[in-house]
Amino acid sequence: MNTPNNARSILSKSKIKQALVGLLENNKLSDITIGSICEKAGINRTTFYSHFSDMSDLFKAFESELSEQLEKLFIHDPDIAETGNLIDIFKSALDVVKKYKNLYKTHLGKIFEGNTIDKVMTKLKNKYAPILFRGKDVTPTMEESYFIFLKSGIIGIIRDWVKRDCPESCEQIAKTIFQIINQVRTSQPVQENQ
Repeated sequence: MNTPNNARSILSKSKIKQALVGLLENNKLSDITIGSICEKAGINRTTFYSHFSDMSDLFKAFESELSEQLEKLFIHDPDIAETGNLIDIFKSALDVVKKYKNLYKTHLGKIFEGNTIDKVMTKLKNKYAPILFRGKDVTPTMEESYFIFLKSGIIGIIRDWVKRDCPESCEQIAKTIFQIINQVRTSQPVQENQ
């Protein structure tokens, strides 16, 4: 029996997802059909429909899987306050994005607008705010504004990088992101008007 978590089921889902990624290398998303995915994966349509109700369901499953991978890099890391470690974590996250860049270009760009990026930024904020703002007179409003700005900047950098087909290495982009985060250490906070 092909139950949801047995080896055969897991293999079938993996083949379907790999087929989608492979087809996106040379095809527009609008040209990819369930039939073409099944053909590329070497499965029949019944197998596809036993796992996904339609293409939208396949995308949701893929989006969820990619979100989990990205979250794990940041949320479950024991100590991201170390400079090198944060660069490595960003590099690992960018490796995931680059591997599935065609999905991010087409359908999965909304991953950056959901809970995943919010959880990652909360983790960064909780770990980094005490370090970044140590010895500085920064109000909670300024701190929150900084992280909202940072979130938008990181998303913008990654989107632009993917749009340009990832010409820089993951490590280069990770270092750029870290340098931007780190700028607050040397900057003087602007005082809010009371």
